[in-house]
Amino acid sequence: AAQPENADIYDLKGRIQLQLGQPGAAGESLDRALELEPEHARALHAQASIAAAANNLEQAFDFATRSAGATEAVNEKAAPLYTAAQIAMLLGRRADAIALFGETVRVQPGHVGAANNLAWELAETGGSLDRALELAQRASSVSPSSTTLDTLGWVQLKRGSVKEAT
Repeated sequence: AAQPENADIYDLKGRIQLQLGQPGAAGESLDRALELEPEHARALHAQASIAAAANNLEQAFDFATRSAGATEAVNEKAAPLYTAAQIAMLLGRRADAIALFGETVRVQPGHVGAANNLAWELAETGGSLDRALELAQRASSVSPSSTTLDTLGWVQLKRGSVKEAT
């Protein structure tokens, strides 16, 4: 109330409301943040989540890509880039998703989800299997889960390394 023109306050309020399971109220708070600062990166990213949950995938993709573009700190770009990549996959935009997964890994090399997804997509689409292997190994070494180990095995199979894949 003391800072009615502060976009950061409305952004914070909206993200808290999201955590409390209040997407309608969160959307209103985030809309106000964006009225005050149209390229507020965190508010745009939060709006992407709301739009995706409502199955408004085109709008979610727009919010996520705008958020990535509005984010000044390189280390903060990974989250909206990864969100945009995931939404691109849901929209059937595989080439866009691959590019966005690649950009996510570029700005945050240790991003397990992006490395894993990019490795899978490279193996599936005939991309560089050497790059896919490097990414899959990185993801599975950081987070040895069924998902990352499955991707590593798949990449090894695609490379013809049956023994290593098993």
